[in-house]
Amino acid sequence: MQDDINKDINKEAESILAKLPYTSVFYRPEQWNRLPVISFYDIHTSGTFDTDNAEDIYKGLLVVDVWTDNPADGAKIADEVTDAFDAAGWWRELNRFVDKTNGVIHRTLRFGKEFLNRKDD
Repeated sequence: MQDDINKDINKEAESILAKLPYTSVFYRPEQWNRLPVISFYDIHTSGTFDTDNAEDIYKGLLVVDVWTDNPADGAKIADEVTDAFDAAGWWRELNRFVDKTNGVIHRTLRFGKEFLNRKDD
């Protein structure tokens, strides 16, 4: 069951990021010649509330990384990503500049959301 929830979290993230005008990929970009790129992956899913045998509430955590060659673009894109996830019911837990390596600027964000899991679906 938990694997299904992780897939749903990644699927939802992919759907949210598809609305933005940037390339998005699962986990990490394979090519660095077309920036900016947004990558995403789930890092944790845990049960938070269970009242009966029909449904549970799970908390999911997701990492979204912004890769760009311009610091101003990184901050702007991070704000756009935050707005998109906020509109979809996620909360942001982290927004941090990570580093600059070989001209590529890396900013990471972490988002959380609670999901209702109906066991009879």
